[in-house]
Amino acid sequence: MGLMELNEDSIRTNRVVIRRQWDELRLAVDAAIFPLYCTRCNHPQPNLYVHCGSRYGQVGTAKCCKCGGEIHVIDNDNIVNSIFINNYPSNEIFFSKLYLLDVKYLKQLGKEHFNNIKAALLELAEQDRFIAVDRLRTIVENEMNILTTGMKKYVTDERFLILPEDINRWIEALENAGIKHLPVKECKESSDISKKRGVLMGLFDKLKKHGQKITSENKNIKYTSNINLGQLGFMEQLDRDIVVISDDENIEIDRAVHMCISQEALNQTLQEFKRAKQKEYQFIQLPLGMAVDNVIQKTSFDALIIRGLTPQALIITKEDLMPIKDLIDSFCIMYAAARNRISNEKAFELMKDKVVYILGTLPTISMKSEGKFGFDIIKRKAEDGEEYESVKCFLTMESANKYNGGKSEITPVAVNQIKHFFGSIIIEPHRNYWVEFR
Repeated sequence: MGLMELNEDSIRTNRVVIRRQWDELRLAVDAAIFPLYCTRCNHPQPNLYVHCGSRYGQVGTAKCCKCGGEIHVIDNDNIVNSIFINNYPSNEIFFSKLYLLDVKYLKQLGKEHFNNIKAALLELAEQDRFIAVDRLRTIVENEMNILTTGMKKYVTDERFLILPEDINRWIEALENAGIKHLPVKECKESSDISKKRGVLMGLFDKLKKHGQKITSENKNIKYTSNINLGQLGFMEQLDRDIVVISDDENIEIDRAVHMCISQEALNQTLQEFKRAKQKEYQFIQLPLGMAVDNVIQKTSFDALIIRGLTPQALIITKEDLMPIKDLIDSFCIMYAAARNRISNEKAFELMKDKVVYILGTLPTISMKSEGKFGFDIIKRKAEDGEEYESVKCFLTMESANKYNGGKSEITPVAVNQIKHFFGSIIIEPHRNYWVEFR
């Protein structure tokens, strides 16, 4: 049991429980991450908190950042659909209301859309009644053919300053789907970002100037990169949903993948292609890493073109993407395993010879008797309640360094080697596509 501030070590996510009552769809929230406020001074706390379990309803205690008073959190000793703050009945926080996770909003999408979403959710429930809020959002986005940016922040209750990232994006999906009169206010911070940067897909915050252009020779397009990998920061965005242009048969247009990260860029590109090629184009949604993988793996592609981040389209060629070929391959394997498209055993077979990075060192033959070794681990709990430990592993040196709070030595090691030595490893535990081998 316990309560802790949200930090980089947390890999828990907010979930919904799918239920069927007669022929009606029911959703219950199982909150893992939530905001708090102080009942003593009414001050909203600036950080989010992680529910680490409870015993007889007792979750844990936080301290108010303003008055120093204690904030006791109590739940219903079951799924976390609500919490009590300082045990006041009037201070029960219902997450279905705070997070707008209610079937009534789905019904406002129209009978046909609702029935399609309902069918998709009930089919998922046959395998697992618990799904991440991000999974629910993706189902709605696909059904409604909409995009979300991940840039907007909302307030649904004046007692709380912030909402979890997945909840903000869920509310954005409801808003973009056309649901009217949502009980929310958009934070000034996200409004300012939208005005300054357009409606972006949350990608690539740090960019430098670039000036080269596409060249064309005898109508055979020859692409030249006008940005480099270091400027794009792909690692932090591999599972971010983006859209690519399609001609209803494939996503190869002029030997490139055309990716749009704003609604404005998408509309403009569709219009331009229609005028230039005299045919209709559509778009499909997929993770960024999958789009990059297409460019790297398929001989029909020469470049990735990114539209909507800057006034000029950004271009990076297949050749310049090759340094991250192994990273992208690993991501695709992990993403497939995380979504049960391939088995965990198959994922291990595909990854066992790949190099990952651990925080620490392994023993070596040349190590002296007084030599020390060790590595960063994470405590885990199996479905049967068994507690165990897994070694944290990372796909890149940069990713390992980001979570290296203890400033440990970072060591490259083969997946099979570290699993054989320790028995259980978890790769990229802080990301939504983490995979564990035991």
